[in-house]
Amino acid sequence: MQDDSGIKHEEKVKSITGFLNNVVSEPVESLIIVDMIMRLGIKSLFQEHIKAILQWKYTHFTSLNHGKDDVYEIALRFRLLRQEGYYLLAGLYHEFQDRGKGFIMKLEGNAKGMMELYEASQMSIEGVDILDEAECFSSKCLNELLTCNLDPEQVRMIESTLRYPYRKSFARSLAPLSFVNDMPVANPWMEDLLEVANRERRIIRSLHRKEIHQINMRLGLGEEMEFVRDQRLKWYMWSMAILTDPSLSELRVELIKPISLVYIIDDIFDVYGKADELILFTEVIERYIVVDIPFYP
Repeated sequence: MQDDSGIKHEEKVKSITGFLNNVVSEPVESLIIVDMIMRLGIKSLFQEHIKAILQWKYTHFTSLNHGKDDVYEIALRFRLLRQEGYYLLAGLYHEFQDRGKGFIMKLEGNAKGMMELYEASQMSIEGVDILDEAECFSSKCLNELLTCNLDPEQVRMIESTLRYPYRKSFARSLAPLSFVNDMPVANPWMEDLLEVANRERRIIRSLHRKEIHQINMRLGLGEEMEFVRDQRLKWYMWSMAILTDPSLSELRVELIKPISLVYIIDDIFDVYGKADELILFTEVIERYIVVDIPFYP
């Protein structure tokens, strides 16, 4: 039987779920709450609802952007869709360019737009020059804004965006509260979302402790190979960063095995093996990869 806190938690999850159902076609607010859910690391609770919202955005992508000059809205929509695997052309950013002069936007009061443009530019793929240009332009603008008379909170958020863009940083699980302060106070879902996120964070922290305990029980590398650096927490960080869904606990633990082997081989080359031994060792590994790859455990 659940305690009162568990019941309240479920009620708040249902409340947020209901809100997500109601804002599917909202052009901006639905994007903001989806972005916040992802930054808070609780995407797994609302997977289907997020998928429904983003599918609707993808289907109506052209009409939603038509005639818009709000770089924050356009960049946020573009980033969230690309982030979840939707294929989008980056040509929409030409609307913010002056032919031959590159990006031209109003800077004053547009820090949020520049931060989101910078975040969206991190979704670039090879050959998409306009997103590379967007990154250069937005980073330059943000650095210029840092020289202006901004309040400390804005300075901190800009610095955090430049240093830890969501797409390329493990800080995504550490930084969410820095974005909470930028949300409109009137958001009816914010309080419930934060309470859900705090409870989920405690649950996941407990789960991670159990996983680390399992790893300690299963791996005894320090006893077998004394020269190996026993860095189980470091290995586990890779697993935790790659497989963020709480339901993938067993996979996180199992993934430690190949990750630890990579580090062991690195240590063999760096601190243990002699030149002639390493030549033979390399030949064995290469044979194993070429001949036995279908039979990897």
